Amino acid sequence: MNNIIFEFDYFIEKSKIFEKTLNFLSKSLNKEYKNIENEYTKVFKELQYKNQYKPSYTEVKTGELNDTDHYRQIEIETEFLISNMINDYTDISTIISESILIKINSDIEKFLVQLSKKTYAYLIEKQGSVILPYNYNDKETRFFTDSLIAGKRISEYLNQKSKITDLKYWNEYILMRNLRNKFAHGNSIFILNEKEFNQYNKLYKNPIVIKKNSTHEKNKIICSITPNIEPLIEFNAHMLEFIEIIRNQYNILLKDN
Repeated sequence: MNNIIFEFDYFIEKSKIFEKTLNFLSKSLNKEYKNIENEYTKVFKELQYKNQYKPSYTEVKTGELNDTDHYRQIEIETEFLISNMINDYTDISTIISESILIKINSDIEKFLVQLSKKTYAYLIEKQGSVILPYNYNDKETRFFTDSLIAGKRISEYLNQKSKITDLKYWNEYILMRNLRNKFAHGNSIFILNEKEFNQYNKLYKNPIVIKKNSTHEKNKIICSITPNIEPLIEFNAHMLEFIEIIRNQYNILLKDN
């Protein structure tokens, strides 16, 4: 049983550290966006001031000062450069969001699989027999990685007293797992129907997916994950609470065995 307790402790500790990392990252990205915005405002105001100044014929002729058309051209170029910087940071932030979602899902998946295996071993040692989980001893598929099956097996190990698949955050995990699978192989753009799109964006205070374009098919939306990592901070917090709820149920299991 010490192995099972270690799995909980290790996961919870990692999640709390990762939570601090996400908060730090969020502040850093917001600061960077603010710096770009401040730089644009500064340059824009300077150009506005210069555009208000009408140079004399002598100043233009001698080259001491170009006419206002020149400043307007600089203004347009500045807007273009700033826009490109924002687009670059948005792309970078989107990649970061994708990586965060992949990591959170992978950590949960690994945890559930390991918990299922170690619970099985514990019950075999304690009781002498237990329902054999699907594929555990299959040589061709011995690297068991299906967290959905693991969740069902853990519920069976708990003797139906409490199914983790009925817990508050299980459906959220399934949804985010499916979202991860849409872009985990390198494609950042994916298609959702309107129902799926709305379902995802009701999970958190801020939308987790954003609309990129419409398709020719009815009710189909071309999407990407949001560059805003705030929803992922919420997701990580929910998954931490999810594991803590399971741990409480295991405390009951330990008392009964």
